[in-house]
Amino acid sequence: MNHGFQEVNDYLESNKWKSHQENDETRIYYKGKDLKETTSREFLTYSKAKKRKDFYEILNQIKTAFRIEGYELAEPSKIIRGLNQSTFFVTSGIQHYEDYFSKGIVPDTNKSLFVQPVIRTSREKGPEEGSASSFINISGIKCNSSIKDYISGIDLWMNVLSNTGLYLGNFNLRLKQRQPKQEGSFWDKKKGVTLSFNYGDLRLGDAGFFIIPGQEEKPVIDLGFGLERIIWAINKDNSFMEVIAPFPYFLNKNSNYPDAIRTTTLMLVAGLDKSNMDAFNQFRKYISHAAEKNGGTKELFDFYFDFWSKFTKPVNSKEESWSNLKSEINRARNIALLSKLGCTNVPAKLNESINLNENEFFNLLESNFVDIRSRIRTIDNLIG
Repeated sequence: MNHGFQEVNDYLESNKWKSHQENDETRIYYKGKDLKETTSREFLTYSKAKKRKDFYEILNQIKTAFRIEGYELAEPSKIIRGLNQSTFFVTSGIQHYEDYFSKGIVPDTNKSLFVQPVIRTSREKGPEEGSASSFINISGIKCNSSIKDYISGIDLWMNVLSNTGLYLGNFNLRLKQRQPKQEGSFWDKKKGVTLSFNYGDLRLGDAGFFIIPGQEEKPVIDLGFGLERIIWAINKDNSFMEVIAPFPYFLNKNSNYPDAIRTTTLMLVAGLDKSNMDAFNQFRKYISHAAEKNGGTKELFDFYFDFWSKFTKPVNSKEESWSNLKSEINRARNIALLSKLGCTNVPAKLNESINLNENEFFNLLESNFVDIRSRIRTIDNLIG
C-alpha cells in the first residue's frame, strides 16, 4: 500500500513537475534544476526583492494565508517536557498530540496552526550554517484527515512560499515513502509519506502524511517548516547568523556563542529549573559555550528574551531569568579556572562560592588558598 505516495505523485505531475526515481522509496521533483545538480548555498544567487522583508511581516503573511484556509491559531506547547516523554524539550508542533498518539489514539481536531518555539539539542556542539539549536517551527496540523486534506496542505504551502517572493521554479521536492519499523515507539511504527521542500539546496520544511498503528481510518497531516530558514531564503543574507542574531554578533564566524545565549534564554523563558535535571544538564552544556566570551552577554540576553516573549509567555521575570543565566555562566567560568589550576573537581569548601563573578572568585582563591596562589599569578589570561 502506498499510503499517499501515488496521489501526491499524480498531483505534482499534473502541475508540470518533472521527476525521477532516486531509489525504491524516494522520488525527486523539480521544475528548473534537479536537486542533484544544485550546489552549496546556490539559493543565495537567486533573484530577491529590492526591499528586505521584515521577519514579522513574513510571519503574519503566513498566518493570514493559513487562517483563510480554515486553520485556527493554536496555543504553543510547553517547551520543557515531562520526565517520561520522548524528548527533553519540544522539537516540533506535532508533539502537541504525542500523548494521544502514544496511546494509539488520534483525536478529532480542527485544522490548527502552531507557531511553536522549539529546541533541538542534537546541535549542542555548535550549529552548522543554516541551523540553530532553537527556532520557530510553523506547523499546520490536522488529525483525522484525508489524502485530499494533505494535498490541499501541500498546495497551500506552495502558494504561501510563492506569495512571499520565492520562485517555485527554484524548488526541488523529495517525496519519500516511510517504511514502518516493527519495533520502537509509535513514531517508528507509523506509515505514510513525507514531501520535503528544498529551495535550491536549502531545506525549508516537510509536509508529512502519516498513519498511527491501529488508526488507518484517521491519518494525520503535519506541515512543518522552519520560519528562520524561510526568512533566510527570502532575504538571502550572506550568513544565516544575520537572521538569528542581532548586529554586530552575526559578524562573528563562530556561531556557538550567540546560539548558546539564544537557546539558554529560551530555556529560562520557559521556566527551566533543577527539578528537571535531564533538561537542566542540557542547559549547562549550552552554558559552556555561553561562557566563552565576556562582552555582550546581557545585550544578547535582552534581545532574545524580548524575541521569545513574542511567542511564549515567560514563566519568570526578565530580571530573574538574567540572574539565573549570569549565575550559571559564572559557575562555568569558575570551573574552567579551577581546571586550568589542576583541580578536576570543585573543592567542597568552594561549592557555595562557585557562582560568584570571576573577579570575586579569583580574589577568593588568591586570598584563601596559599597552595595555588603562585599558580594563579603565573596565568595571565584567566580573567578578561
